[in-house]
Amino acid sequence: SRAYAGGVKLVLATLPRSERVDRVRVEVSVGYPEVDALQRLMAEMEVVLEAEEYGEAVRFVCAVPEGTLGRFRRAVADLTRGVGTVRML
Repeated sequence: SRAYAGGVKLVLATLPRSERVDRVRVEVSVGYPEVDALQRLMAEMEVVLEAEEYGEAVRFVCAVPEGTLGRFRRAVADLTRGVGTVRML
């Protein structure tokens, strides 16, 4: 009925909207001293952590917003003084 359709439109119009973000999966490897700084960087750049592994180095599997991948790579290189790696998966 029209009343139902109008009600549905009203509800849909009031729902919060979120933008779809295309992401690229990468593996980030850093030393233990850089973990805190990397986690802050990931939060700042809206990088989603999918998995983590602690061994000789710390490895994170992440989903990086596609438009910020280059900036994320440079930031990881800067914070690890060139030792950390970002590898596409």
